[in-house]
Amino acid sequence: MNAELTCVYQNKAPPPSSSLSPAAGISYTASSLPSPAPTASVSGTPYSQVPVTSAPPSWSPASQQSALEHGIVNMLHLELITHARTVADGMNSFEISNEERHNAVEEILQHAFQTPYLMHEILSVSATHLSILRPSQRLLLRNHATELQTSALSLFNASMQNNHEPTLDCVPRFVFSSLLGSQMLHDTITDRDGDFTTFIDNFVRYLHVTKGVTLNIQGNWEDLHETALRPFLEAGEKSLRGGEVEFAPECGKLETLLKSADLGPTSAKAYESALGCLKAAYYAHRQVAGSDPHFDGTPLLYGARTGVYAWPILVPTEYAELVLQRRPEALAILAHYAILLHRYRDSWMIGDGGRYMIEAITRYLGSYWAPWLASPNEELSAEPAPTPTPGEPPPHGSSYY
Repeated sequence: MNAELTCVYQNKAPPPSSSLSPAAGISYTASSLPSPAPTASVSGTPYSQVPVTSAPPSWSPASQQSALEHGIVNMLHLELITHARTVADGMNSFEISNEERHNAVEEILQHAFQTPYLMHEILSVSATHLSILRPSQRLLLRNHATELQTSALSLFNASMQNNHEPTLDCVPRFVFSSLLGSQMLHDTITDRDGDFTTFIDNFVRYLHVTKGVTLNIQGNWEDLHETALRPFLEAGEKSLRGGEVEFAPECGKLETLLKSADLGPTSAKAYESALGCLKAAYYAHRQVAGSDPHFDGTPLLYGARTGVYAWPILVPTEYAELVLQRRPEALAILAHYAILLHRYRDSWMIGDGGRYMIEAITRYLGSYWAPWLASPNEELSAEPAPTPTPGEPPPHGSSYY
């Protein structure tokens, strides 16, 4: 099996795709994104107790230049960038020193101040995080996060269309892609309306968009290794390397069932590739969790948690289409990916998303497919479901990171 897992963003042509799969140059709009829970209007809403100049309630197509670039800066923007910096400074990343992390953060921020789409995405992720830390301001902050993300995507599209020297901005494009993918995963698995079919549609949309955006950094992998991001790139590569050929106990029974199932060659190949990528994701988790007796799941994007964010990018578009068709085997693989999500439930970006996916897929498939879902449900049985407090939103994870 060749899952091509040396790195997530490889300089190679994309796999054959259907009409639904993204291609280089595709335009990503707000309609491409899963919608968050309805939020209150920002207009006229005070932020904390300090009067500020409100940000525009919407970003019109006619004004896609950065609000910051035009001097529309309010106290919320300032707090968001400060919060993002504080979180980055406190991030614990496996096998990456504090000095290396500091240098990477400094380089990213320098690019962000020169690249409006990256700045807007950083502010959007920061607003999303603050909306969890401050439940009383959740609606206001989620509204801001959505507007900033929509603006970031519009600015990114404009930049890609007008950029004739792509190697000059490989860092902002890579960081933007990474942040957008993480935020879209969070939005998809935590903002749910209870309708499983809608959730699946949103998850497949996330798979297509996050894979499509990463195509825009092809050809720049070596250039990225010459930047302060190099330690992070090498840690991510190391955590995945060789994992697709390792045995993952969590996937053992599923792999046996897939090999004995009556599948067409196209479906069988897509499932084999998706399962190989998933085994690599578990491999990344075990490398960190097994090396640290005090491991608590806090490494953010690299090392152990690399697989969580790499798997959706690495799986073939053919697998995404099988998920969209609600094929039982495809959903069973997705439930096994949810095991990994559940292990990082203390992360604010993941929360109870893994539990939801396992339980929803189990209900949807019914008792006939129970043997295919044995491992995911065994994972949940070891950890009782939390009891929600009346009137409070669903749990999003307790970790600051």
